[in-house]
Amino acid sequence: MGVATGTWNVYISSGLVLSTRAVTGASGGFSVALGDVVLASANVYGYITGTVTDVAAAPLPAITMYAGGFQAVTDSAGRYTLPGYPGETSVTANYQTASPDYVEISSIGVTVYLGQVTKNVDFVLEQGGKIRGWVTTNGTDPLPNIPVTAMEGGVEKGNGISGSDGYYLIWGSGISTGTYLVAPQLESGESSAPSTYTVILPAGATIFAGTFTVSGAMGYINGSLTVSAAPITTGVLLYATTSTITGSPIMPPVINAALRGGSVLYYAVSGNASGRYSLAVRGGSTYKIYAWYTTWDSNENATISVRQSTAAVAAGQTVTENLSW
Repeated sequence: MGVATGTWNVYISSGLVLSTRAVTGASGGFSVALGDVVLASANVYGYITGTVTDVAAAPLPAITMYAGGFQAVTDSAGRYTLPGYPGETSVTANYQTASPDYVEISSIGVTVYLGQVTKNVDFVLEQGGKIRGWVTTNGTDPLPNIPVTAMEGGVEKGNGISGSDGYYLIWGSGISTGTYLVAPQLESGESSAPSTYTVILPAGATIFAGTFTVSGAMGYINGSLTVSAAPITTGVLLYATTSTITGSPIMPPVINAALRGGSVLYYAVSGNASGRYSLAVRGGSTYKIYAWYTTWDSNENATISVRQSTAAVAAGQTVTENLSW
């Protein structure tokens, strides 16, 4: 067979048994004799081969390939050989974007046959990069868990989510070189300044898009619910509001059209079977917390007792407020 100079792994198989050996050719026109080959090893694999090139059809060396737990890298001619277990698998070129100048892409539904070679699983890689940015509530505090998308021509090409430090990173198979519109994906009541950034992404670069300052984002009030230091497993009704709930005794407000249409915020949740609760509230306010715990005597007469507390919750913040009886 005709091959380029270099070191080659030769796989010889009759289906159920195989042998492998490495041969090296150092100069043009080399010839290497394999000699006698004994097929001594039980074969459980098939093989996948192909070529990886760029958009100009130039071969790409040192590209990491992956399929079904096996990895290989392309040679100087862009060629690769991957072993694989018989059956359908997916082949990924530039696995985990190991070469940051190019995108990662996959070919699904590649069939591997025992002792046979599945040929021409080829890839053309576009140049790629990464988009980075920061999400905050006030220019100082990070805002986690905000999805951010990168659009090109009105089509989403990639996305990321801000981490605990507020930073997000968009990269992968859809992010090639080009111009992208980067925007946070917000819930009702949230807004961002600015609303978008336009990013021109060159090959292999990580571009900082900018900082999104989000207002009106959610925060959380979490805590334990106990009676005599033991978790309450039968449920507790909790309300958080920016107003004051009045009455004697204080009872939960009736949720009706008038209440829902008013300007006062009310959030409600029930404690879980582990004696804990988690209540999502709009960040940036101080909330009054009301909790009602119901018990019954042997005659099934109910007694309702209430606990009150307050919590200042910033956007993206989780506040712990434990309640006990």
